[in-house]
Amino acid sequence: MGSDKIINKINSADNLDQLLAAVRAAETAYLASPNGFVAASLRDCLERIYCDLPAWGPAPADTEEVYSWDAIRYLVWQNGWQLVPRSDD
Repeated sequence: MGSDKIINKINSADNLDQLLAAVRAAETAYLASPNGFVAASLRDCLERIYCDLPAWGPAPADTEEVYSWDAIRYLVWQNGWQLVPRSDD
């Protein structure tokens, strides 16, 4: 999958489940790309995108280590992308 398609899938996600699938696909594409400029370029692009992922629902009070959210879950990186229950304490 080309980097434009990857970016479009991330940016056009309609919900957190679609976003999770898109960021996992992006990571898979990055890891499968050959070393060198293409991989470095994709990684740089993904890092910028991950800082501004779409979200659904109210923002949590603390967004550190939370990349996106909906009303009941967070998208986090914990040895891989995953959804965890929301815990607004």
